[in-house]
Amino acid sequence: MRIKDITLGLILVLSTSLSVLAQKKGDINNRIEKETEIMVEELQLNDEQAKQVLDINKKYGQLMADARKSANGNRDEVRSQMKPLRKEHNDSLKKVLTDEQYQKYLKIVEERRNQRKQKNQGGGRR
Repeated sequence: MRIKDITLGLILVLSTSLSVLAQKKGDINNRIEKETEIMVEELQLNDEQAKQVLDINKKYGQLMADARKSANGNRDEVRSQMKPLRKEHNDSLKKVLTDEQYQKYLKIVEERRNQRKQKNQGGGRR
């Protein structure tokens, strides 16, 4: 009887852990899909561009998530890993977007960066 209880407990813990991991992976994918939907609207992407941008965003979104995880909260390490990934991401997008769309994309990215800075200066995370 005791072994059965222990086994059931281990199964419960394992299934909960796997569920949490799957949920985090789902959160990344949901965020990437939402971001791509916003890009489709804001940049007025055609169907082919939308598909390519989604693929690019998935690839680099996962690479960036992995970089954050491997840095173990070390902000300098995250920055050093993110800089080349962002450049590669932007270079990939530049190949898919028209010049006008790419310039608009860069403007949106800069606006968001400024909003985050203002939010962080207002008592948010640092």
